[in-house]
Amino acid sequence: MKVVVAHTCRLLNSLVVRRPRSTISAVLEEDPRLPVPRNTRDEIVQNLWRHNPATAPHAEQLDWSSYFAYYTAECNLAIQFDHGRHTSIRTHRDIISIAGKVQAHQTKVEIKQWLRSQLHQPRTPQAIEEMLNGSLTLVARLLTMTDIGPRPYTSRSQSSWSWADDNMSLIDFLATKFVKQSLQGQIDYEFEEEFTAYNVHRLAGVEIVWTDNLAQHLQLTRNGKKVYIFPHASFLKWQEKYDHPNNPELLLFANLYSHIFPPGLIQETLQTLALLFPSHDTKTRKWITTQAASENNEAPTIDSQLVECGRLRECYADEFAYWGNRLVALHEAFSEPRQRSIFQQWRDKRNIAQWYTFWIAMVILILTVFFGLVQSIEGAIQVYKAYHPTQQGRE
Repeated sequence: MKVVVAHTCRLLNSLVVRRPRSTISAVLEEDPRLPVPRNTRDEIVQNLWRHNPATAPHAEQLDWSSYFAYYTAECNLAIQFDHGRHTSIRTHRDIISIAGKVQAHQTKVEIKQWLRSQLHQPRTPQAIEEMLNGSLTLVARLLTMTDIGPRPYTSRSQSSWSWADDNMSLIDFLATKFVKQSLQGQIDYEFEEEFTAYNVHRLAGVEIVWTDNLAQHLQLTRNGKKVYIFPHASFLKWQEKYDHPNNPELLLFANLYSHIFPPGLIQETLQTLALLFPSHDTKTRKWITTQAASENNEAPTIDSQLVECGRLRECYADEFAYWGNRLVALHEAFSEPRQRSIFQQWRDKRNIAQWYTFWIAMVILILTVFFGLVQSIEGAIQVYKAYHPTQQGRE
């Protein structure tokens, strides 16, 4: 069945998706290492991901600043290193051409075979292989915002996923990595309304780290004191439209607009953002605005759509097949934080009875210490005077 779907997808891709080169805008012929102007981002986005025209969102309604900061940085790293020896990509059109074949469910070896036919300068077999692998790796990272490797021009990080099997498509590769997980008896585990990223940081002292790696989303480190969050909501909203064709008559062509990610992953990721960054929460909005203002404007990481994902009510862990376990771990760090500061204790009024009990005990302790210190000082003064009586002046 998978073979038939892939073959059909490739056939339709050759008939419908490809456009004559003469219709491609001059924008797509530019160097991807250069910053992409706002007025040309929409065109690149619409060409990079092949949407079903009936369900495509409006790219201009989303915030692409953070994505294109990532896009430009990735292209600079890949193309500039060693004078571009590790990739054949030189224009946006090169990226889009490879991306189309990736979304057509072609395997890595099939795309490399096509890329090899596009190379005309004499190179050694090893140099060609490095260039082909580097090109595919770069496009995979741009399409998925996931740390996919190995990258021939950098050392492999611990969080990197190695797309090493030439007989596997990127879509199948991601399906082996993003998998649904058992919630281990946490079916009735509920996330209350106070469980927001702002409160996790403010009350539990968990450091929020923004990541460009989707696979790192909601990962806790440093014994529960740091959590990675993927803030690229515009990227996610654009990807979400792949999953659900609204027009049943277009289901025959659904595979033509093949979703790169496993079904439901993107929609669920947006739900985690709606849970942690609820649109109605003014404190969260103010906090995100402050966070964004403190960033380097040339390389933003926080998407303004982050606080436009809605809100979730009566939210349970079993609603999250992909991120449920990580959400539960983060919630436990929020509910039972370790080594909180005195300021975090003062701010945390989730359990008002417990809050009053704690601070009454603190006041009693402080008063006890204070009066004990006063009595000790008085006792010391009395002992000193007993051994050193005050001499009366002679009359």
